[in-house]
Amino acid sequence: MKSIQKIGLTALAGSMIAVSANAVEMTVAGTAEATYTTNGGSGGTNNTNTGNPLGLNTFISFNGSGELDNGYSVSFFSSLTEAAGRTSASLAVDMGDMGTVTLDQSTDAGGISKINNMIPTAYEEADHGSGSGVGDLDLNGSENVIAYNTTVGGMAISAEYNPGTDVGTMQGDGGTQGDSVGTAKNISIKGPLGDGVTVGLGYGDEETNSLDKDGQEWAAYINYVTGPISLGYGMGDVQDNTALANGESYVHYGVSFAVNDNLSVSIGRDDVDVLKTGAANVTEESTGISASYTIGSASIRAHTSKTDNYNGETGDTKEYTELSLLLSF
Repeated sequence: MKSIQKIGLTALAGSMIAVSANAVEMTVAGTAEATYTTNGGSGGTNNTNTGNPLGLNTFISFNGSGELDNGYSVSFFSSLTEAAGRTSASLAVDMGDMGTVTLDQSTDAGGISKINNMIPTAYEEADHGSGSGVGDLDLNGSENVIAYNTTVGGMAISAEYNPGTDVGTMQGDGGTQGDSVGTAKNISIKGPLGDGVTVGLGYGDEETNSLDKDGQEWAAYINYVTGPISLGYGMGDVQDNTALANGESYVHYGVSFAVNDNLSVSIGRDDVDVLKTGAANVTEESTGISASYTIGSASIRAHTSKTDNYNGETGDTKEYTELSLLLSF
């Protein structure tokens, strides 16, 4: 009986009426990426890597879609990333003008993650490989959350809700996580203002059941494109809920230049003020340069970056270089 119930709920795919999907289509896509990386730096621990610099990662995605009798459409996405050793998935119901509702499992389908570091780049973000990751948006990630996306007046509005946050792992159907420490919700809006200008704004919070401070975050950005040149500036603040004064405030900015249809180059900067309890704030400063050359389904990319005051530790410097060959199929 339980199996029959599960089949029925899957067919409904979020709809409250008995409808069925037809003309289902399934596609498979993927990439293979070979990399060569080096690490360096001074003033801290584990700044150099003497191991094998070669890497290989494969990414395979499955996409299925179909139309319901009531005019809605349903879509399914699942991916497998070899390097991370994990899968991501989502199940979405597109209700036309009423928007799309998605049950998301780590695909960043909605919310403030939609505007995370929107600075234009030819390949990677300024702090890629060398930065500590402080200042990243979406306090609780996107594991088993509900996302809603719609468009109003040309602006994309996206919301995300996590009904129970904890440190558990992703769950399959019928699975439950451990004791919840609270709920989380966030929202973003982004879109064009005209004349090459696009903007975005987002806010989120996490309510906790403990006596610690609730987590809060906000972000904003503005980008401008003129001919082959793209400029971007973003800023925001992330306050963790693990301590009363911990968190980060940041600014991102950068410029990319399309040399031609195949070659692009960029330079970017990340400055993140790492706030510490009972200690002076220290700015983690990252500068990154990227380039990308595309030939059909193949892309050759390069990135180099340097981070000073890694994770708010004065004098701790990290350097990173990456060469990448990406094949799409």
